[in-house]
Amino acid sequence: MSSQESPFQSDKDDASLSQGEQHKARKAGGKAQHVRRADVRAWLYQGHALTERAKPDEAVLAFDEALRLDPNDPLAWYGKGRALGAWGVLGEPEQALAAFERALQLAPAFAPAWAGKGKALLNLKRYQAALDALEEALRLDPRDAQAWKDKAFALFQLKRYDEAMAASKEAIRLNPSFAHFWKPSDLAVFEMHRRELVLAGWENVLRDDPRNPHNWAGKSSALLNLNRYEEALAAAEQARRLNPAYAPAWESVGEALFALGRHAEALAAYDEALRLDPDSRAYAWRDRGLVLYRLKRYEEALDSFNRAMQINPSMTPEWRGKGAAFFNLKRYDQARRLDPTSVTAWKGKGTALMALHRYAKALTAFERALRLDPQDADTWAKKGAALQALGRYEEALAAYEEALRLNPNESAATDGKANALSRLGRTPR
Repeated sequence: MSSQESPFQSDKDDASLSQGEQHKARKAGGKAQHVRRADVRAWLYQGHALTERAKPDEAVLAFDEALRLDPNDPLAWYGKGRALGAWGVLGEPEQALAAFERALQLAPAFAPAWAGKGKALLNLKRYQAALDALEEALRLDPRDAQAWKDKAFALFQLKRYDEAMAASKEAIRLNPSFAHFWKPSDLAVFEMHRRELVLAGWENVLRDDPRNPHNWAGKSSALLNLNRYEEALAAAEQARRLNPAYAPAWESVGEALFALGRHAEALAAYDEALRLDPDSRAYAWRDRGLVLYRLKRYEEALDSFNRAMQINPSMTPEWRGKGAAFFNLKRYDQARRLDPTSVTAWKGKGTALMALHRYAKALTAFERALRLDPQDADTWAKKGAALQALGRYEEALAAYEEALRLNPNESAATDGKANALSRLGRTPR
């Protein structure tokens, strides 16, 4: 399967047939005619070896020779199917499917042929048929990790996400090398499905108890997690209307307004929530601090972060928020003590030092930031500016080029590179 279609990281196709599988195929298919068996076996061996060496065209020719000697050999048909499907959708999935189906006519209980048929159907995007074939393969051989993996893909494409995750876990249990089973984008699909289930749960509760503000606040939170902010605000407002003295309802209103970028209104909602319950709502204090931070009211933001940490000292993200507030107050050492791994703090210090024309110390700060996050194009551009200010134009040029490699649209790097080339007496390419 192509990397765009499959949610799995790329992996090697099915392994060559084991002696046990060959025995099962022979037994399932009955006794084939003993026509030059040694020659047939030799062609089969050569075909599987060529498939493993990524030479499927030559492998097909080898299996065709085996079939010329014995047209009713299920192993030869199976091997030909594997070779034809070796390149996934870039191979010959229709012909691969036909080969697997012929193998199954000859050996209906041959599990690897069912698994191969399932894979060919996946490549043809016939997901329900693929699932049926893979389930038959697993009925015959429930320890086939690759078949479990392909079953997970079929279920994923059919949007049966819970079953897909269960199948992937079984594949990983049988073969731990499948640990990085899903791509990040597919994990996001699973997470979105989980969030939709949470929302459905709140909606079921509301059908039974529509006058409970707690249920409306829960629905608002679920909608926020699905990025449905206007609906989240409507649900939160309903909770507030049902009980204006219910602090979590006001907190939900604040969360929705904050997500919508209506910061002043969000602050008023958080203030009301904390007026009603100032001593137990650590997250409301945290979120109030974030709103104040966005409004550039940094001292007040610090006070809110402090209150959050007093209520719940384990809330480590609040230390980062407090560090960011210190950064904006130009108290960089305090920011770094709160979060020594803060790229923002080191970049902020470097930027401030550049403004003070302390270029060597600025360079050191940017290099510390890059040790923490070497993929940050903006920091590479800032490092280039510091090097250029120090007259180190070749190094500056290298920094700008790294920034542009990471982000070709980094305008500061584009301008800086042109300037550095000019300083070096070179013409931009």
